[in-house]
Amino acid sequence: SRELEALAAREYRAGRPEAPAVRVARQERVAQLRRAAGQAEASILRYKARLGAEERPGWLGVAARAAETFTASEERSARVLWTRLRQADPWDALRQDAASLLRLGSNVTLARGYLQLSSSSRLVPHAAAIVARAAKLERHAPGILLAVDRDGILELVEPHLDEVLQRFDQIEPHLPFVLDHVDVLAPHVGVILKH
Repeated sequence: SRELEALAAREYRAGRPEAPAVRVARQERVAQLRRAAGQAEASILRYKARLGAEERPGWLGVAARAAETFTASEERSARVLWTRLRQADPWDALRQDAASLLRLGSNVTLARGYLQLSSSSRLVPHAAAIVARAAKLERHAPGILLAVDRDGILELVEPHLDEVLQRFDQIEPHLPFVLDHVDVLAPHVGVILKH
């Protein structure tokens, strides 16, 4: 919003020193506006999902819509895998990712945690992209589980998961910060990825 931009610009204005109480009040208002923007973006995503769900009668319509959604997600996910295999030695990449998946799967506590996520079924269409990045994701898996285990976080991130995994090399250095502040950042994933 314009108010947020004005308050943020005011922070960088040089010249007059700002009273501590004024600075605290301005920072509090900026934080409040950012939270409101995050809530608005989450509402927009929910409305988009509701608009995208066509009304088809009966269980056959529900199954057809689910199949279309799965196919579209899987196509994006497969694109991440093929891009990864083209960038590196394909056999070496597959060997590293397979070894990482075996290590992750043998960690019973971690595997159980991912399987018990309330919306773990949302990860299935992204399996190819997750496999393609398993070697990189392995060391972050416990932190990611703790972050997405909170209510609503996976639902906000999942529509952008393939792009996140596609650009994981750029995102990985910032991942500890992202995981620490996932509650604030998750509603803005789409906007953050555009920049």
